[in-house]
Amino acid sequence: LNQITGYQHIELLKRSVFSKETEFVAARQALEVAKQDHETAIQERATGQREINSLLQRKHLWADTDVNRFTELYRSEHANEQAEIRAKRTYESQEKAVDQKYAELVDAIRIRYHDEQLWSDKIRAAATYGTWAVLALNMFIFVFVHILIEPRKRKKILDHVDQAVQTSSSDL
Repeated sequence: LNQITGYQHIELLKRSVFSKETEFVAARQALEVAKQDHETAIQERATGQREINSLLQRKHLWADTDVNRFTELYRSEHANEQAEIRAKRTYESQEKAVDQKYAELVDAIRIRYHDEQLWSDKIRAAATYGTWAVLALNMFIFVFVHILIEPRKRKKILDHVDQAVQTSSSDL
């Protein structure tokens, strides 16, 4: 029945919407992970910068361990900066991916809704024409019965009654 009415196309669109929704949810989850990674990178860099600033404030009191720690922190500052930049780029690309997946989802929903409306209109029109066809058939049968069959039945009944009257009058 779905092939006859064309509903199989609507079923394909439903599956497409479900697929797009799944992709959108996955993209949002990836965005959340990228956001957390970006925030972690920012925190690590900020922590390193605070420690560097703390060491610089007491630069005149440095010991050998402070010099080594400053050198280590300064090297890690560069790595943290690069990690933050990468995390930011990843986060921004994930935001774009989420926006794209959302647009695809909305587009798939719009197409499905439009095609369902067209299918519904087509079925409604077919039902209307079917109703008119049944009504016309009923009218044809009614007219056929009253024009052809009823006069014959009436004639048979009259002939039968006439014959009965003749038989009874001849018996008298």
